[in-house]
Amino acid sequence: MDLEEIATKDDLAALEKRILAALAPKAAKDEQRTFTLKDAATYIGVRPRKLGDLVRSREIPHIRFGKEPKFLKSDLDNYLFQHRVSSSAELESAANNR
Repeated sequence: MDLEEIATKDDLAALEKRILAALAPKAAKDEQRTFTLKDAATYIGVRPRKLGDLVRSREIPHIRFGKEPKFLKSDLDNYLFQHRVSSSAELESAANNR
């Protein structure tokens, strides 16, 4: 039995579209999720004191409502991405593509 007997390409495309549509609101909601200082520190892998230092020096985006800062997941992800170090293989590939 091959795949065509189970579902057509159009069936699979329609299913894929339905799955992506169902996941889109969750993905958008996740990006707007907020973290406390302690949870944000755990998420990015630093101690809360270090994250507090980053907040005080304005090195990391945050939201200030009341005393404790809050952090958007998307801001934490961007912060991590900005501090990503490329591997030797990535650097070599980039050099070869120039």
